Parts: sequence; structure tokens; C-alpha cells
Amino acid sequence: MVPKLGYKSKFLILLLTLICGITAWNKTLTVEKNLSAQLVRIDPIPHTQELIDQKRYAEADEYLSFFMEYDYVATNPMAVTLHRQIKEQRDHYLYRLKKAAEGVTQGRSDEIEGQIAAVVSDFLIIGDIRDLTLEGLKWWQKEEVDEFIVALSTIGVVATAGVALTAGSSAAAKPALSFLKMARKVDKVPNWLRKDLIKSAKVVKETKKLDSVTDVFTATRASFKTSGVRSTLILMSQADDVNSFKKLTKLGTKFGNKTGVFVDLTGKEGLKLVDKLDQIPTTVALEASTFGKRGIQTLETVGVERFQKILRTAKVATRTTKVAYKHHEIILNQIMSFLRNSIEVIPLWALILMMFYGGILLVRRVE
Repeated sequence: MVPKLGYKSKFLILLLTLICGITAWNKTLTVEKNLSAQLVRIDPIPHTQELIDQKRYAEADEYLSFFMEYDYVATNPMAVTLHRQIKEQRDHYLYRLKKAAEGVTQGRSDEIEGQIAAVVSDFLIIGDIRDLTLEGLKWWQKEEVDEFIVALSTIGVVATAGVALTAGSSAAAKPALSFLKMARKVDKVPNWLRKDLIKSAKVVKETKKLDSVTDVFTATRASFKTSGVRSTLILMSQADDVNSFKKLTKLGTKFGNKTGVFVDLTGKEGLKLVDKLDQIPTTVALEASTFGKRGIQTLETVGVERFQKILRTAKVATRTTKVAYKHHEIILNQIMSFLRNSIEVIPLWALILMMFYGGILLVRRVE
């Protein structure tokens, strides 16, 4: 038998029912709030400044640009100023001319102008002769000769001659060769690749065919076309063999020229996503990486949908901390907090039952 209630009693029951509902809803968000509190966005400014101090402007631009797509950095005046300064430096004609010359004379560069010049010099066999000459001088002076560079230059001479190529034209082989030379000169060639190509170069020299290097050439060329030079260097250094490198290039296909920074931020945790790329939206994975390794770990633990809820919770929390309450609003908020905390210990199932019973009391009338 449901008792008949007056307006004051109904109002009190309504208030308690609402508080129970708020508390029940709050309990369902507890995990998200806790996880959100554990996630801390990476501040890109310190590392960007380090790269600028080292005059690594291309890498600084790549790194900071990755974060500029997110409001917490895009609205930071210091980040905006740094970004503009980097762009101005890279656009200066003397800087670009210097990088182009670096590509021709050294066969390496962190800027696109130098990388193009390095590839062109290899296309014209200038680069291969340059590298063979430099290594020959080392041999003459009884210094240690770089077998890897000699191997690549040997393959390059064969490719330029265009003799019985079965891996495609020299135009297809040359970009991969130039890239691998650049990788060696910045000490980014893993041991497995070094050993493999030194061995393969002997086969190429004897057979005048590139069959033995087809796989690594194809994977290398495809990778730096989709994700860029630095990203490919990073993926290559993380691989164990040709097959694992080919697998990791899926990250480059997924994230494009953001792959390098993504791996820098997330390390091994980010590499693990290679088997789950089809299940995770690109934007979600990239935003998770702005929290570093913990962001990727959380994404894998809770899944895409819950991770997006966590992001929304974090943004709402950030906004509410900026609200200035008036005096009477503070008092009301304290009262409501006290009431919520008082019934916080009640299990979720009990709160739902109380809400259900309270609703019955409010809507039913007893004769």
C-alpha cells in the first residue's frame, strides 16, 4: 500500500530521488574520471626548444606541428611564436641553399632540398662515385672502410648501368639506395639490414641482377613515399628483419608524415598497435599519443569508445575548473556535495531501487 503524500513530502522525495540519480550517474563515471586524472598531456615546447638550439629545424617543425592541431597547444602564445620562427628559418633562401649543397657533397640532409639533391646526385652516378672515392681514400690511408656504403654504391653503379635489372628500372632502385645511404650516414641502419645488404651486394655484383634486394628496396621506397624520411628511419631501426620492417610500414600508411613523432612519443606501446590499426581511428590514436605511452596503454585497456568518453570528461573538467561561482552558488554547491557524499557509500543497485520506489511514490495516487 503506497501512502498518500502531501506536496512537501513529494518535493522532498523528488529531491532525494534526483540526488540518488546524480550519485548513480556519478558512480558510472568514476573509472573514466580516475583514468582521465592519470592522463597528462605532453608539453611540446621544451623538446622543440632543444631541437632549435641544436639547429635541427626540420625535426623541430615536424614535432611542434604534430601538436599544433590540438587546442591546448594551438592556443599557447609561446607555441605559436616558436612555430612561426621555425617556419621563417626553414623558408630562408640561404638555409635552403646550404641544405641542397649538403645533399650533394655529403649525400645526406634533414631537409627536402638536400634529400632531393642527394637522390639526383645518385641518379647521375655522381653520388656513387663520390662515396666509392671517399671510401677508397680511407682504404689508402689505412682507415676503416664502411662496407655498407661500398655495398650500396656497388649496387648503385650496377643499377645506373641498367644491366639486366629484374627488380625494375634504375629509376625505381635509385631512391631506395639514396635513402639507405642517408640512413647509414646518420647511423640509423640496424645490424640486420647492414649484414643483409653487404651480403646481397656481392650477389648483385656477380649476377648484375637486383633480385636479392628487391624486398628491402620495395619496402623502403614505399615507406618513405608515404611517411617521409625520418619516419622510415625510425621504423627501420625498430625492425628485426625485412618482414618485420614491412609490417611496421603499415604504421606509416596509417599515420603518414606523423608516424615519426607518433613513435617518438609512444615507443614500443605505439608499435604494438600495428596489429590493431583497422580497429582504431587515426585521429583517436594520434590524440592518445599526446599523452605519451600511458595514452596508448589506456586506449588499449578501455577501447576506442570509452577512451573518447575519457577525453570528453577531461575537457569538461578543464572547463569547469575555470568557472567562478557567486557566494550563494558556493553554499548551494556545498550542500549538494554533502548530500551526495552522504549517500556515496550506498551500492549502485540500492540507489537504482530507491529511485524506482521514489518514482512510484510521486506518480501514484492512493484513494
